[in-house]
Amino acid sequence: MNIKNIKISLAFLALTVLLCTIAELILIEVKYQTFAGGFLQSHQLATLAQRAAFVVCLFVLNIILYGGAYLVWRYVLGKFRMAHSLIVFHFIMLSGIATAIYLVVQFQLHKYFADAMDLALMKNIAGGNIGNALIYVLDEAFLFMVGLALLIGLYYLFYRLMHPYLRKVEDFSRRNTREKSYLKYFGGLGIGFVAVAVAVYNINKVENLRYNLNRSNSYSVISAALDLASDLDRDGYGSFRYPQDMALLDATIYPGALDFPNNGIDEDGYFGDFRYDEPAVEIAKIQNRAPKGKHIVVIIMESARADIVGKTIEGRLVAPHITALSREGRVIEQAYSHTGYTGSSLASFFSGRLGEFRRGHSMFPQLKEQGYRIGVFSGQDERWADLDKKLGSRLFADHFYDAQTGMEERVFPSKLPSSIKLSEETLWTEFRKYSAVLDWDRPQFIYFNMQAGHFPYFHSKMTKNLIETGIPRSQITLENRDWLNRTYWNAMNHADFYIGKIIGELKDRGVWENTLLIISGDHGEELFDDNHLGHGFFLSEVQTRIPLVINKRDFKVVEPVGLSDIKNLVYSYAFDDFPFPPERDPDSKIVFQMTGNLNSPGKIAFRYAGKKQLVMDMKKMLVRPRGRTEWIAYDQALKDQKTRRELGQLIRYWEKLRWQSHLETKYISQN
Repeated sequence: MNIKNIKISLAFLALTVLLCTIAELILIEVKYQTFAGGFLQSHQLATLAQRAAFVVCLFVLNIILYGGAYLVWRYVLGKFRMAHSLIVFHFIMLSGIATAIYLVVQFQLHKYFADAMDLALMKNIAGGNIGNALIYVLDEAFLFMVGLALLIGLYYLFYRLMHPYLRKVEDFSRRNTREKSYLKYFGGLGIGFVAVAVAVYNINKVENLRYNLNRSNSYSVISAALDLASDLDRDGYGSFRYPQDMALLDATIYPGALDFPNNGIDEDGYFGDFRYDEPAVEIAKIQNRAPKGKHIVVIIMESARADIVGKTIEGRLVAPHITALSREGRVIEQAYSHTGYTGSSLASFFSGRLGEFRRGHSMFPQLKEQGYRIGVFSGQDERWADLDKKLGSRLFADHFYDAQTGMEERVFPSKLPSSIKLSEETLWTEFRKYSAVLDWDRPQFIYFNMQAGHFPYFHSKMTKNLIETGIPRSQITLENRDWLNRTYWNAMNHADFYIGKIIGELKDRGVWENTLLIISGDHGEELFDDNHLGHGFFLSEVQTRIPLVINKRDFKVVEPVGLSDIKNLVYSYAFDDFPFPPERDPDSKIVFQMTGNLNSPGKIAFRYAGKKQLVMDMKKMLVRPRGRTEWIAYDQALKDQKTRRELGQLIRYWEKLRWQSHLETKYISQN
């Protein structure tokens, strides 16, 4: 290869890296306000030196990433004797297209999830099944595929236009080429690898630089590759990501590992060895049969926001029946989902547990054992997240009707568990037929799952009381926030109408006074309140606070309340002599929250009285102390005595839940 060829290659490579770096810098600034600062930016690059270091590091890392990819690309295609000019051309085009796709996908995800989107979030939103997760994400892939087809078309068109010039360059190149070994180039790549390893290792020690570079493509890829190479014990952690592995040769010790209690070893790296002296978790037994005619009715509203109670639009109540019920009975102001995901939220509601649990913990078999007749009316497919198996809802129900059972009545064409839904009208019709032949002298447990609030918040069978037309899915954007909000609240109004019908039926049957009715949600829903849409990726008020309305004014409860608290609260009301959860000082009452799952949470948090919150980001090792809005480094948080104490309580609570979940998993596998 002659000097002219090398110069041409380097020039095009440098141009490619420069353009891709500029595009990525623009995206990073738009997403995170890295330079300008903003509420999404906890590590602003405030000084000129910090900004220069960030830009230089990003450019150098991009050179390493693209340059290394180019050398491998050239080596492989050179084996097929492809013309050098074509090798360069195709690399530039493909790397440009790949970068463009990456940037577009990142920008689109940011519109909904900021920087919180990861595999764990996708999986939880999609019911715990990665296949469903991919379907969920690809559900709007049509426009993306059209864009990709256009890029490929432009690629081909540009190739046809450039082909004559590329042939001339190649003819000149062949007349002036001396073959050389690739050893020299890969030797240089090896030196570059060592240099970048040293650079990344040291970048990890500089908090601001590490935090911001972690949002870039090149740093993420390079540091992940180096971390994988240094992960000698294959526990998922090495020396080139943060936090680092504390024991490279011990697969049981790494950040966030399962901390086996009382063994003198701090496996997870938090606050020393975990101490656990509690007895094995036993399934609470109900000693006394419910009095004759004491019924329990639970209505869970998908993606219901806590502000549905008393919410008005142009002077009109969105949910008049729910609001009236809150005045007749009780509304719990501080009620929260633990996770912000449907599957885990419903599991915690009916089992009173977080993490894995034996089916015997579920309300369905327990109430069946006490002589309850059980009716299930669900607008979703109860196979979602394996809920029917985990809870035994299908097995123990006397009457079971869900979106899979009533598939012909579905409101969307899809038959996938992630998409199949039934209207509230369909559930009401089925319940009315059931109620007409029901022996109401026997205690009844009736569960409704209403899906009106599920994205995209509108379907053809929904009434339009608050809107002229529902927002099409393709037009759900930040710019159409007002239209989106009205569509969502119209869905809540639609569900409330049928809740009113259910209440009316209970009154007509003469069982209202002997019925405990609970209306709640599985999680909240952000409607671009903070410029994002959906749930499960932030532990914010709007995404995790839920309505909790009860028709009995004397229902005892100490706030804040988590979904896992409700089961025992229900039992203490419905059963004679069932122990009410011990009275606690409201200042010491907490609700645990997390994103992801117990074994590898993204964030863990405590909710305290007064809507105050302590949050720890387990991936970035950041802490937001109770009652504060700014994030600080974990090491810095430990220096404040009050924050250290509360953080220790949070970590210990998480370790306890995780250990109990581990014991349950072990029990299930052995029986």
